[in-house]
Amino acid sequence: MIDQVIHCSIREIANRDSFFSFFIYAENDYLKRRELWECLRAHKFTIGGNH
Repeated sequence: MIDQVIHCSIREIANRDSFFSFFIYAENDYLKRRELWECLRAHKFTIGGNH
């Protein structure tokens, strides 16, 4: 991963369901954002939040 993303596994205690979550802070520099999107394309994900 790159320094624009924090990723973690989240597990619910009650029923032990789990999923991975990515928290993204994209750089202002467009060249560095390209690196971010290239990295994210390698994963299947759902986008949510303030974008």
